[in-house]
Amino acid sequence: MNLTPGERFIAVEKTLLHISVLSDAKDVLLLFISTPPEYRRQGYANKAMEELCCACDENGLRIFLYAAPDPASGFSLEDIITWYMRWGFTPHRKRNSQALMRMPK
Repeated sequence: MNLTPGERFIAVEKTLLHISVLSDAKDVLLLFISTPPEYRRQGYANKAMEELCCACDENGLRIFLYAAPDPASGFSLEDIITWYMRWGFTPHRKRNSQALMRMPK
């Protein structure tokens, strides 16, 4: 996975990631993750997240994101935050539980 500084879209099987690697090359912003409705709940988003987390771990990069539900997806904000927490994300700011971060392992 290309983790050089810059913004890019990355396709992992049926899921699209939109990331931005900051110029200091220490942080990744996960701007968007999307799986088409007909492929949801089949593990594609998990595969994409696994690849992103492994690449960031290998390169010592933190991942930041702002969790927001897509009303058309049928997933609540709580569902989305719970899913990210399974990947090691924690609230980044106490005031705003939607801002999440993941430290490299």
